[in-house]
Amino acid sequence: MRLVFKAAQKIQARWRGVMGRDKMRRVRDYRSKYMGEVARQEKAVRELRVLVLQAVYRGHLGRELYRERLIEVESHRRLAQVKQRRAALMFQGLWRGYVYRNRRRMQARMVRLTKAAGKVQRVYRGHLVRNDVNNTRFQLLYGHMTSSVTLVANNYRMHAARRRRREMVQLMFQAGNARLLQNVYRGHLGRLIYRALVHANYRAECTIVIQHAYKCHVSRVLYKDLWQQSHELSAALHLQRVYRGHSARSTVREFLNKKAMEKQNAMATALQRVYRGHLARIAARSEFVSCFFVWVWAVLC
Repeated sequence: MRLVFKAAQKIQARWRGVMGRDKMRRVRDYRSKYMGEVARQEKAVRELRVLVLQAVYRGHLGRELYRERLIEVESHRRLAQVKQRRAALMFQGLWRGYVYRNRRRMQARMVRLTKAAGKVQRVYRGHLVRNDVNNTRFQLLYGHMTSSVTLVANNYRMHAARRRRREMVQLMFQAGNARLLQNVYRGHLGRLIYRALVHANYRAECTIVIQHAYKCHVSRVLYKDLWQQSHELSAALHLQRVYRGHSARSTVREFLNKKAMEKQNAMATALQRVYRGHLARIAARSEFVSCFFVWVWAVLC
């Protein structure tokens, strides 16, 4: 009986050990799963924080670039307005100067014409008075030679008038040539000024076009760099996703293999336990039978 009791205690201890180890194994598996889930959640939270920070920084960078572009466009617009205002003021100043000079020229010409007309009138009146005086004196002195003296005087006056007319025509021709030369020079000077203004405006437009082209080139290079960075970031994220999927599949595969091995081990353990229980029962039965026969023998003896 003592051997049967000890065998039963040992079988119970073995069974309790197997159950305890199985329970501890389940507890360790549950704890490892829980810790893995917690680590995965923490990793997902960290990745989400990183993505949020990246999105915020990219948004900030985009707003800064947009603000700089707006400031640049506004400065170009104001510079164009200032240039247009300066050009308008310059053209207004040139036009007012031209009008003022033309007015002064006309006033000076009217003054000269007025003085010339007054001088001509004085000369003509003096000439009439002198003619009257000379005629009176001539009549008193040479009245008997009136016809011949009149003819000579008329010829002399005609000669003097033709000479004065010739001088006046030459003077008018010289004045006309001088005015023509002045007009030609002023036109040439005005064309030079206008050509210089047109060249300055053309050079300013070419400068603006070159600046615009350079800024467009810089913007395209910056956009290409940003696109390349975003493409590299998306490629890195894709590689990270692929690697995480591969690592997750490997982990799941290892876990399934481990579960299969544990199941096989559990089945082998169960078979060993059943077999050992069967052997223990056979041994206990044979020992009980032998003990019973020994007891019967002892009683009979």
